[in-house]
Amino acid sequence: MLVGKITHNVGRFIQKCGDIVILAGQRYERAGAKPLVYYIRSVLRNGYLSAVERLFRRMRVTCPCCGWSGYSFRPFDMWRYYIPDSVCPHCGSHPRHRFLELYISRRCQDALEAGGHCLHVSPQREGRLRSKIKEIPGMKVFHTDVESFYLREIRDHCFLSDLTRMPAPSETFDIVFCIHVLEHIREDRKALAEIRRILRPGGTAFIMVPFGFESLKTTRELDEPDVFGHVWHYQPDGVRERLTDFEFSEVKAEDLLTPEEMRRYGVFHREDPAVKDSCREYMYHCVRPE
Repeated sequence: MLVGKITHNVGRFIQKCGDIVILAGQRYERAGAKPLVYYIRSVLRNGYLSAVERLFRRMRVTCPCCGWSGYSFRPFDMWRYYIPDSVCPHCGSHPRHRFLELYISRRCQDALEAGGHCLHVSPQREGRLRSKIKEIPGMKVFHTDVESFYLREIRDHCFLSDLTRMPAPSETFDIVFCIHVLEHIREDRKALAEIRRILRPGGTAFIMVPFGFESLKTTRELDEPDVFGHVWHYQPDGVRERLTDFEFSEVKAEDLLTPEEMRRYGVFHREDPAVKDSCREYMYHCVRPE
């Protein structure tokens, strides 16, 4: 029995190594040496962290999305960038998911518990959020995306739409969640105007976007989508300028969490010099004026 177990584990290890070699070759062929280095670095870091957790049982971080605890979150290999301590190995949450989870639980409970009609834009990207708002009594949740592929796991209250041309009547929804969506839309101002149109007076839109994957002073539109399909690299000034038709507040991670909580939950913050702009988490709490 012991020999069989050892043989099984050795077989899995060899298969895993083979998969790593294949992926490394594909990475080098598609993108060159630097992304390959990031991939190898990520694989080695993941192996080290898994060993530390198994051998020493040191638990320094906790994922608020799934409850997992461990020594460290895993690195996020973004091809051209490498972000350490980012991904939860249990549920796959990123800093934005954990920040969103904490923001909703600490700042949004009253608004959500009031019930009404909620629109979740591109729900496939935010599976944990989809589950959380579905459980709220009195909340009727609708889901939309521009492609049917991303709605395949949702059974009811979903429809296809372009966020710049929504089929919903004006003043339909009390709450709209638009999390990491606008950066994929060329006509992002038109999309924001549509969100405002379908919100009821006094309704709330929760909006998040990633901030440029390089050190930019201004928001920049890309000629071609980047590797993530983004056509905008935002900076906070550019987002604030686009939200002037709302009454909005900009909530940073450090406005919601203590430094110790940010380390424990793996939510990056502005004062960390090792973190790129793309890692900083901001929530835009936007209200349609009465």
